[in-house]
Amino acid sequence: AHAFTGSNTRLTLEFGTATIETISQGDLEINYAELYLTNGDQIKIQSKSSKFYMNEIAGAELTSKRDKFWIDKINSVKGDISFSYLEIKELERSSDVKTHYGDYKVMDIGPEATQVILNSNYTDITIYFKPELYYEVDISGNDKTEITFPTELLTRKETKETKDGEEVLVVECKIGTLASN
Repeated sequence: AHAFTGSNTRLTLEFGTATIETISQGDLEINYAELYLTNGDQIKIQSKSSKFYMNEIAGAELTSKRDKFWIDKINSVKGDISFSYLEIKELERSSDVKTHYGDYKVMDIGPEATQVILNSNYTDITIYFKPELYYEVDISGNDKTEITFPTELLTRKETKETKDGEEVLVVECKIGTLASN
């Protein structure tokens, strides 16, 4: 199919492959399948054991188990992913994702980005920051969390807190270049 431009597209795909040019607004249930999507405005994806190749997405809400996502450009993403791989080439605005195991990668955070919220358990996280921009970053994790910082780190403060009976490492830092006023 080439384009679904209606007010709410409902798509179920199991054990197959689909190539779609556009989904304006949709609820997708994808299981054991592959989806190639060029453009999407507001999409909700519930999936397991599938692969997604997406070019430009305005907003996505993901509920994922054992999936792989490759997204070229996305404005905002939120969701709950387990044992999944999520790679975003360019994050334009925001991310609010809860991860359990798997990988979360952002190769480029755009200059209009306002927040990246991650609640992760045993997930490998890679986020690349542009050194010419300025970021304030708060990261928290358990004792198994490994955090590597870029060389453009301006400040770093680490504290340990107890949340829900578990000791949590909280790191606050500033990355990049401060603009002179």
